[in-house]
Amino acid sequence: MAERGEQRATARRTMDRLRAMRMAGGAQLTAFVSEILAQEHDPDVTMAALAALPKPPPREVAGALRTAWEWFAANGKRRDPGGFVRTGILQALAPIATSEDRAAFVTAIETMEPSAQDGSGPGVLRAAGLAGLHGIEPEAAAPYAAGMLADPHRLSRMNGEPGITAARVLFATGDELLLFTYVMVAPRLPAEVAAECLRSLTELPEPLRAACVERFADDAEPLVQLGLCDLVVQSRMAGAAEKLLKTLEDTEVYASLVSSIVASRDTGLAQALLSHAKLATAREKLTLLAESLGLMRGDAGAEAVLESVRKKLGR
Repeated sequence: MAERGEQRATARRTMDRLRAMRMAGGAQLTAFVSEILAQEHDPDVTMAALAALPKPPPREVAGALRTAWEWFAANGKRRDPGGFVRTGILQALAPIATSEDRAAFVTAIETMEPSAQDGSGPGVLRAAGLAGLHGIEPEAAAPYAAGMLADPHRLSRMNGEPGITAARVLFATGDELLLFTYVMVAPRLPAEVAAECLRSLTELPEPLRAACVERFADDAEPLVQLGLCDLVVQSRMAGAAEKLLKTLEDTEVYASLVSSIVASRDTGLAQALLSHAKLATAREKLTLLAESLGLMRGDAGAEAVLESVRKKLGR
């Protein structure tokens, strides 16, 4: 008990000193953070040290980050339940990583430590490993990303990772057709992952994007619908936008789509929104339209449509 109390007291003193040195910054802070990472095994202190690093961190801390990784990874489930410390270490290391760090990133990618809270954990750690590997060897990261999406049961139902990161890696490597296959054919992906896949399909041929609209326009998951709306707006799919404006029932998703259309300043999307507004009758939608159409006063026909919307609202 006395030893544990002394450890807590030492940790508090280290944290106090770290907070004081953050104000000064510079080489002294870098040196102190490196010392903590190389020698300190308290998870909270390590996380505080990582938070004190500038982004990107100086290359001088790479060795200390590797030392910290090796210690926590040696007995990860016990020393770092949930993988959050190891995730923080790899996220700090990624911008300054070299081929020397490949083994650490691959180890993270292959780590499975199920817990009562997350049977597919730690997804955030596998995501950090994948992102780090992609930074130094994109061609090596892509197969790992594909494998992650091929097995949705290994994706966290808490946050969708590493599926979200896997979708971004495959988009970055030009594998949009693979993403299309996963979202359309594979077993149901977590909503966050499906949404990320959908918003990454902007470069696909129009018939494939239209198939996504047909498949997910009435999806029960608002997150999936948000991803679909992003795809429609970014791809300037005016007809699909008008269809979604008519059929969407979730107010937040509808509001997001309307705002995105207005912000896009695209003529085709704007006309789709105005055509929809002329026929809209639901009061919630009319209220949102009245707020958004006011930002389109310079667009052809917007003033007249706004006036008709206000009349429907009794204003």
